[in-house]
Amino acid sequence: MLVLEVSARSRHRLTDILVLVLLGTVTGRKGWDELEGFAREWQAELRTVLALPGGIPSADTLRRVMAAIDPGALSRALLSWTSALCAKIRRAEEHPTDKTGPPRRR
Repeated sequence: MLVLEVSARSRHRLTDILVLVLLGTVTGRKGWDELEGFAREWQAELRTVLALPGGIPSADTLRRVMAAIDPGALSRALLSWTSALCAKIRRAEEHPTDKTGPPRRR
């Protein structure tokens, strides 16, 4: 289980930080400053899917939070999440419920 103790004065949600780091990383950003820059550059779009109650976390905040996370636990959590997502997509493809779309080719 992925657990991170967060103080009551925390301004940022852990899920927001994880998503920012993941998105920044898969788009080729390297280092904490580049990750912060990515988040600032895409802030308007990110706010449509993330809460960001404390705004964009600083590079130092990103570094500190990620340093506190056990890499193995994060890896297992991401693998579990992606496996569940893939299974859900497979079920949706096998049992479509939307009958309003175009007919499927056979």
